[in-house]
Amino acid sequence: MPQIEFRIDDWLGACEGTSLDEVSLAALSICVGEGDERTALTEVEDTLVKAVRSHIHVPVRPLAMWLTLNWWRLRWEPERQTHDWRVAHDMAAIGQGYVWPPLQFASDGEFIQISLLAESKPDVAAIRYLNNVTLDVPAGDFGDAVSRLVSQTVERCSVVGRPDQQLRELWQELTDEQADPVLAQACRWQAQAGLDPGTATGAWLREVRQLGATTGEGPLDEVMAVLPDLDSDPGAATDSVAAIGNSPVAIDLSWVEKPNTRPVCHERPWQRGARLARGIREQLGLGLRPLDNRVLEERLGVTLPIEPTPRNSLGGGFHANGLERVHVTVPSPRLDSQRFFLARLIGSAMHAAAEDRLLPVTRAHTAWQKFERSFAQELLCPWDALDQFSDEHGTDEDGLADAADHFNVSELVVRSTLVNRKKIARERLQPV
Repeated sequence: MPQIEFRIDDWLGACEGTSLDEVSLAALSICVGEGDERTALTEVEDTLVKAVRSHIHVPVRPLAMWLTLNWWRLRWEPERQTHDWRVAHDMAAIGQGYVWPPLQFASDGEFIQISLLAESKPDVAAIRYLNNVTLDVPAGDFGDAVSRLVSQTVERCSVVGRPDQQLRELWQELTDEQADPVLAQACRWQAQAGLDPGTATGAWLREVRQLGATTGEGPLDEVMAVLPDLDSDPGAATDSVAAIGNSPVAIDLSWVEKPNTRPVCHERPWQRGARLARGIREQLGLGLRPLDNRVLEERLGVTLPIEPTPRNSLGGGFHANGLERVHVTVPSPRLDSQRFFLARLIGSAMHAAAEDRLLPVTRAHTAWQKFERSFAQELLCPWDALDQFSDEHGTDEDGLADAADHFNVSELVVRSTLVNRKKIARERLQPV
């Protein structure tokens, strides 16, 4: 069973409606999850008739058009807190006088995170969405679900004698882009950078290709994800990569071994990061002990703390001829932040392909960065050890501060780990 489904329970529109939207009126259910955990995102309370139902009454064509027009950005653009991002990723932006769910789609490159917040009161149409959902679905499942919905919509319009030439042509154009490797790559880069495909100039695309020849294909995706922070200028990104490569500080990552096992099917990036970090801890013989500075310094060939460099949206490491000498720019003077940054770099070296020369460390919400952050957390502050420590020392404010000192990490790392493991409430993510 697919992990996301746009399901048409019944066509409600008149066969001789005056518009394509009218003939595509339907009882629409959007479901996510599998088996007993399957949830209807369209479950609503209709306060006019005092009933709860799992579907909504909407014309499907505007949804199919929105999904088609925004497909590249929905598939590849990571989460951003901007109005432009919400227009392309929040279903409520479809509008047209209908009450669409406040449903957001955010890509990390591997999975599409689907987020819905339950509404506390009905809207002007007397409809209230009931479910709180945050769920990652494989990107392939999302693409298949969109394809099925568009096909059903085109077929419906044809069956009732109102062929939808516009939607059919837009979908064919998208299909052609997907099938052409050069076009697909260009569309992906633009989407990752928050641009609608087709809006970038030829010069912009040439600069991106040149940058990719320097960084490697995987790291280029990470660069594109933070390009809006660099004014969407590939030249600025090229300068940032050069600054990393010219840094006088270099570390040794040649001891980091690439995983020799295949990724687990549908394993989330954060799960993969934690799993591989446990392998590194076992390799270092740490058990539940903290990773102290001496071990880190010996492995990396540096003395902590490292002289920091100005903060930049694009950071990390760069190597020209192998991991024996990786030039790095370290943004923070704080020792705990430097330790976390270096741990992320170790994770990045494990994640990167052999031909990748840039090891990106950014704030982007991509699979690579989720992997890195999870890897660093488990390497420096492993869950089993933190769980035991917090049982013994408590989870009040003093206990969290003691844990941060014990593992030599920031309190934020401790808090976020305990929140993610549901040992403390999410409201305590920020200190009081």
